[in-house]
Amino acid sequence: IAKERVFQLVDDFIDMYINKLSNYNYKGCVCIFGGDMIENAMHGTEEVNDLTVVNQVIETTSILIEIVKRLESSFSNVFIPSVSGNHGRLIADKYVKNNNRLDHSLEKIVYHYVGLHFKDNDKINLHTSPSDIIHFGINGLKFRLEHGDNIKFTGQAISGPLNSWERARLKRVGTDSATGNHFDVLIFGHFHQHLISNKIIAMDSTKGYDTYVMSMALPFSLPGSTTFAVNSRGEIIFATNLKCRVKTKTKKPEKSIELF
Repeated sequence: IAKERVFQLVDDFIDMYINKLSNYNYKGCVCIFGGDMIENAMHGTEEVNDLTVVNQVIETTSILIEIVKRLESSFSNVFIPSVSGNHGRLIADKYVKNNNRLDHSLEKIVYHYVGLHFKDNDKINLHTSPSDIIHFGINGLKFRLEHGDNIKFTGQAISGPLNSWERARLKRVGTDSATGNHFDVLIFGHFHQHLISNKIIAMDSTKGYDTYVMSMALPFSLPGSTTFAVNSRGEIIFATNLKCRVKTKTKKPEKSIELF
């Protein structure tokens, strides 16, 4: 299922930009590796995982290499900012210290071997940071990328997560500007939600809605991926979320219990 979803989304992404938005001249593309690609046994999910963490590392590395190959064939230049998630961590501490967070994640192994595979290809640049916070720019528009689990969420019935995300952005603007890392847009995943504003990009998840998202009372969202385009003036001119269209066997609805 994971392979079908990911490869279908990559093919849809390429088709949309190369064929349907063909009037633009692309210098390349950015493919964000946002983390949570490995599911460890610290979240009580080992009974539903198809693969052990070792085999997940092997399989995920293979999948990501294929993704990059497909993108390179259409866009030539591929920049890959990569951060780890909280599900692939090797220590039980929920919030790993930022100065060595990536060193305690199984995803560092995945990113290492993906980068090693393309080490002689100057068209592909995979970038990581020990702090798991990456600043990068597209045509002058500056982004800060992190996984998102260090963003405190206080859900509210009407405003949802937006107030929490905006508070997190403002705090990061202050600290990053003071250290010479000014950014315009905060990018993160973690919440399995798609939202794009002028200052915030919350990335969708190919896993989709699960018990974690449900526990925070976040809106239901089908599996998908977030994409956006930045023009030569440093403006986000197009943004959407691609949805997975994998064919699945139709299950008969379960009979509900009615009490009279």
